[in-house]
Amino acid sequence: MIGEKPSTVRYILKKGTTADRLTWYLPDQKRWEYFDLSPEFAVEETRRRNANKGPRGKVSNFFVRDFAKAYEKTKSVTYALKVLHEASPNAYLPSRSTVYRLMDKGELQDARGRPLTHKRYKKNQHKPASTDVPRNHAPKHMIDDLPPAARHHTEPGHFQMDTVHSSGGRGGILTLVDPHHGNPTAPRRFYMYALPTISQASVTSALHRFRRDLRANGHELKTILTDNGSEFLHEDTLEALLHVPIYYCHPYSAWEKGSIERHNRLLRLYCPKSTNFSKLSPRALKQTHRLIVHYPHSPKKVS
Repeated sequence: MIGEKPSTVRYILKKGTTADRLTWYLPDQKRWEYFDLSPEFAVEETRRRNANKGPRGKVSNFFVRDFAKAYEKTKSVTYALKVLHEASPNAYLPSRSTVYRLMDKGELQDARGRPLTHKRYKKNQHKPASTDVPRNHAPKHMIDDLPPAARHHTEPGHFQMDTVHSSGGRGGILTLVDPHHGNPTAPRRFYMYALPTISQASVTSALHRFRRDLRANGHELKTILTDNGSEFLHEDTLEALLHVPIYYCHPYSAWEKGSIERHNRLLRLYCPKSTNFSKLSPRALKQTHRLIVHYPHSPKKVS
């Protein structure tokens, strides 16, 4: 009812901060602010948790001395800890992240009292340059050519398509959704199909089933909007199969097909990123699809 994650609610309850962002909508579309939590409750909870904490873990002077000697020889935190472990297998050694944190604070020093330092390796972030034309293929239809009815979702039949990758395997899920919903109480026009591999052949096979399900449900298909993934690059094959034009978003612009991205987030509610879709039974996938199709629509905001 509130519209927030359970972890967010637990965090606010523990911290005792104001909960203005926790809101819920009544059937009459009136918005009410949730109650504010008292700061006294937060202070009392903090004192209670601090009382249950044990002593702060600090490294001994013997570790500082031995680690400084091993680090000067190996010039590596990992190998220095390995040397200390081989010398005393039963001795307590802090983790590597703890050692790096102590070195950053200057708490680890050598025999001369100089703080130990380590070389920081920073990975270069090569962000692709912005472009309006995909580099891997030359599509015939871009989102700029999309009809106004499809862009503004004023009529049914204009679907958006995407894939959700699996964890621990090569497969995933093909998802399609029609953003238009004239009747908010009606089920969503959402389709999902298991893919053994994220490839053009798997997508083509899934779209055969999609075309069959469209006829069974009486839904019409006019256009499809998708991204520039490698599994969607056989534009001529897709158009010959579905008999509708295929439109492509601009590179690195997932927001241009926000409806399918939102439904993919709904799918992740029931199937987190650690889910291996190849191990899910057809019954479990069908149940997940039913939950998403009948997921309640967001109420319209009242100005």
